[in-house]
Amino acid sequence: MMKNIKEAATCGGFDKDGVNEFSYVSTIDAITALFTVLISRARGHGEDVRVMTAMNARRRLGLLANYAGNVFPHQTLGKLARRLRESIVQSDEIFLRDAINFLAEHSNAGCVQLSNNFLFGPDLVFSSWVHLGMYNAEFDGTHP
Repeated sequence: MMKNIKEAATCGGFDKDGVNEFSYVSTIDAITALFTVLISRARGHGEDVRVMTAMNARRRLGLLANYAGNVFPHQTLGKLARRLRESIVQSDEIFLRDAINFLAEHSNAGCVQLSNNFLFGPDLVFSSWVHLGMYNAEFDGTHP
């Protein structure tokens, strides 16, 4: 099923010339795009929705893989999945270090807030645990 969703997302979302800089769409990008479309449709509020997705910045910042500290209109499925991928790709080491420096310059970093309105608002937040090693985890003798 997920393979079919990814294929559907990969086939759409190109510009008028059939070109898109971010032609790769991960399965997580496609599923996130699908959930965004379905949840927004179910809510029926007709408002613009901003989507935020957590990403593992460890590799891009040269941190250890298991580092757990703090580091700081209707669209087609394919177009939305590509926009998600584009935002993830743009969050490179330079961007992430700039964000960390921005927070470090504030005497009270807790005052800096996300621009998303997801708590009782129209926006959505997703987080992927694909590369966090959860499949090797054990919970009282049970594996996910």
